[in-house]
Amino acid sequence: MTRLARLVAVLLALSPAIGATGGVGDCTAFDKAAGLCSSGSIAGDHVDVGAETGASGGSQASEGHDGSSDDDATSPAGNGCRPDVVCGLTANLVFPDLSLSDLASFYPSKPSVSAEPNGWAVIGLDTNFFSDAKVHTASGTLLGQSASVRFSPVGFHWEYGDGGKATTTSAGSSWQALGVPEFSRTATSHVYSTEGSYSVSLTVSYSAQYRVASGPWLDVPGTLTLSAPTFTVLASDAKTVLVQRDCLLDPGGPGC
Repeated sequence: MTRLARLVAVLLALSPAIGATGGVGDCTAFDKAAGLCSSGSIAGDHVDVGAETGASGGSQASEGHDGSSDDDATSPAGNGCRPDVVCGLTANLVFPDLSLSDLASFYPSKPSVSAEPNGWAVIGLDTNFFSDAKVHTASGTLLGQSASVRFSPVGFHWEYGDGGKATTTSAGSSWQALGVPEFSRTATSHVYSTEGSYSVSLTVSYSAQYRVASGPWLDVPGTLTLSAPTFTVLASDAKTVLVQRDCLLDPGGPGC
């Protein structure tokens, strides 16, 4: 077996997949030498992902060989292999003295609010609000390797401008997408009782996961929140907002 093959065997046996460590503080010398140390944390409206490679105070394992000699002696623990031996195979592993670290910030896409009817509301009837917030991924690089953060919306806090509030786990959908008639009640709809102009605000909470290279997705503790741009709704009675026909011509119209 060549020295390169033995090196691969040692790394596979002793190291997890890239990004699989719980944090930089949990890294072993093998992890750092292979660039396996990473951690993720929420910093306000974004996620910071850090990575570290290299180990201070370089060390070296034995020259690779296949014969039986003192280098193949079993460990004091009796597990059949010395710390620098994997089932009788050794590798010439040199850990760099220089420790390198990197940090990258990942931002989720800003959510937005839509409403139907668009920009106005009929007093006494449901106005349907919904957001475009969805699961999405932001990408970057750490120590020359690809890195990604996946943002998942987990909560929506609505303030409808007239004192009404709601917290939902759904971003909502249009009436057409829901397959219901216009002015139907939805999980994110609201009924205005007084004429006026109302500013609707939405705050979305996101959970996050990160990974480095092809490693597994790892959870980032906590959640982060983003606010959507304010959406303005003009509420009036049906006679004011109906423009196509009155209730005599369309008894099934809004407000009739």
